[in-house]
Amino acid sequence: MRPGAKQSIRTKILIPVAFVLVLQALLFFGTIVGADTAGQLRENAFSMLADKVSSRAAVLENEMTQRWGKAENYQRVMQLSLAAYQQAEGGEVQITRQMAEELISLLRNSTATGAYVIFCPQLGEGAPWPALYLRDMDPTTSLINNTDILVEIGPGPLIKEMGLTMDSRWSPSIQLDPMDENQRYFFRPYLAAQQYQSSQISDLGYWAGPHQVTKDDLEVISYSLPLLDRDGQVYGVVGVEITLEYLANQMPYRELSANQKGAYLLGLREGQGNEVLAMGESGPLFRRILADDRKVAITEEKVYKDTYRLEDQALTSETVGAVQKLKLYNAHTPFEEEEWMVIGLMEEQELLYSVNRLNQSLWFASLIALGVGVAGAFVISASFAAPVKRLAKSLRESDPAKEVLLPQTGIVEIDGLSTAVEELSAAVANSASRLSQILEYTNTSLGAVEYYKERGGTGLLHRQNWRNAGFFP
Repeated sequence: MRPGAKQSIRTKILIPVAFVLVLQALLFFGTIVGADTAGQLRENAFSMLADKVSSRAAVLENEMTQRWGKAENYQRVMQLSLAAYQQAEGGEVQITRQMAEELISLLRNSTATGAYVIFCPQLGEGAPWPALYLRDMDPTTSLINNTDILVEIGPGPLIKEMGLTMDSRWSPSIQLDPMDENQRYFFRPYLAAQQYQSSQISDLGYWAGPHQVTKDDLEVISYSLPLLDRDGQVYGVVGVEITLEYLANQMPYRELSANQKGAYLLGLREGQGNEVLAMGESGPLFRRILADDRKVAITEEKVYKDTYRLEDQALTSETVGAVQKLKLYNAHTPFEEEEWMVIGLMEEQELLYSVNRLNQSLWFASLIALGVGVAGAFVISASFAAPVKRLAKSLRESDPAKEVLLPQTGIVEIDGLSTAVEELSAAVANSASRLSQILEYTNTSLGAVEYYKERGGTGLLHRQNWRNAGFFP
């Protein structure tokens, strides 16, 4: 403000109050930014996602290693399979009732959706592969008479004898082809047992990704162990299956977020690449991100600990995945290069929804508070300036020849000033009246002229007895 510049009383009040309000807003935001509140909330959101995925991965790993993939659970079926194989003596292996009952017991105890034992043909190329393949679509419940079990593959007389139900795709035996990717659940452990003959049987177990046992069948993942005779020769495999539908139930995506927009992925990564093949999934998000080849790509951009961004240009918003690896294979075993993992996926804007809403709310509340404060300051300054303006107007319009009477403003200090002006005006009027009386009593001829500096002219100040003095006719 330059020297001599003037401001209205409204401006004098409004500017300081507005300055204080802006300063308070800056201090408020400075406190939040300095405390990194938004950063802490963001980290908490990622931490909660990682913790949920870690907990779910631990549960799934326990199921896959201690229930579905524990070699000890297969010992009785292996013993009966070896006995049946040895009794064949170059002929076709006969699957016995006792073997079938033990396979049913394995199916029940493992809570898998299927169990199977498959023998290599002993009658030469093109001969049928003896097998018994059982399936239970709801392993959480069991019926005493086994009517809930379907036979996918198995000898008809045995099925009839045991009163089991044949599936619509039932076949008495199976034909396998090493070139068929759907049948890697058999040939991968079979070939591994031939190559690593000194390995323990538990190290030769193999987890196979989504495949179909027969044409137009359900997609399943499976765990297979090779069947070895006393000489270490492979003569078949035994294992369990888990349908992808049942697997999805083991990965409840709704636990990831309240809005149920997350997803779980049970993935397999081979080697050091960034592509992960989906072994199983749950959640609507996969309908948008899972390609036809069932692969997703995870970038090396880490947003929090083991949480990474997904590489997918088709997504409308960035998606992050919390990765937890599963330890399904021991070190220095045939399949150790296959890295299984559980990934919890969420769109970043959904994961940070609360954080973003908080930031928006803080900005909105601050702007509203600032706007209300400035408007309030404007109203207050206007209400304070209005009576002062009325007082000034009344003073300008008052008759200087009469006693001045000013309106009350209701403000102690200003009303005190008004009273002082009124008293001064009364004193001046009384003094002028006494002077006029003195001049009149003394019969003195006196004239006075007043010069108005602002107007550049003169005016008559006092003309008592002027006519007697001859100034006026």
